[in-house]
Amino acid sequence: LINRTNCLSKAGFSQKFINEVVCPPMRINYGQGVTVNGFVGALSLAWVQSGLWSVKGGNKLVCSGPHLLLQGFEVIPATVVSIVAKTRPRGPGEAVQCSLPPRCHKMANINFQSFDPPSRNSRPYHQAVTTLVHGRLKPLSLATRTPRPFTWGLDVVSPVEDSSTGGKLPLQFAVWRVFSNKVLTKEQLNLLFSSYDSVKVKPWLAYPEYSAPEKFPPIVLHEHLYYLNGLERAASAMEMSAIAARNAALLAFHRWHGHSASVDQEDLHEKLKTEL
Repeated sequence: LINRTNCLSKAGFSQKFINEVVCPPMRINYGQGVTVNGFVGALSLAWVQSGLWSVKGGNKLVCSGPHLLLQGFEVIPATVVSIVAKTRPRGPGEAVQCSLPPRCHKMANINFQSFDPPSRNSRPYHQAVTTLVHGRLKPLSLATRTPRPFTWGLDVVSPVEDSSTGGKLPLQFAVWRVFSNKVLTKEQLNLLFSSYDSVKVKPWLAYPEYSAPEKFPPIVLHEHLYYLNGLERAASAMEMSAIAARNAALLAFHRWHGHSASVDQEDLHEKLKTEL
């Protein structure tokens, strides 16, 4: 995975095109520039094209929606505090998938008992600060002239299925979402909004700090214990998480049943090209 700028430069795109067309989606989607790896850059550009789909009601339904229950899944609203390796006869449900950021045992306070998971080549995660503001945005003629190096994304929050606005920005009070690297000060909010009555701030570790070349952590942490989030080092997205979950499930299945020929296939790259 080579640097995104190198990919585009070798393809004949000018530096001006990279700065003005490629860099904005990277800032909005990942809060980072064009020095990221080529794959995450390509994924970021895909999100600004037409023909994209969305989950009616919001992405949260992917993990809690009724379709999971219809397929026989049981969603357990609980917090994992420890993982213990035990030797006992095999039974159903004996594989565990761990979907957490690197250093998950530290960041999520998970205690691995009776074994030490391998090093996951941890790199820092990029902190994003999401600020939800119920207020009136300043006129675009003023807002766009105001230097705003403290933000890298701003949009109005509305239901996923709501298309009644026709792409027009609301003139009255609305709920706005502002992305920044640090918590916004009152002075900075006043540069963006003419008035507001409610502000909610949520800092979170959104995605990895990308740099090329990337190093990927191991998938297998222990016998029948699999780590999904290593794929985030290629690109962080809910679609990538779905791919990681599918791959880990297939890996667990083949290892459980001793299908060694289906693991680490020599011609896998050619098969994937055909599949894609």
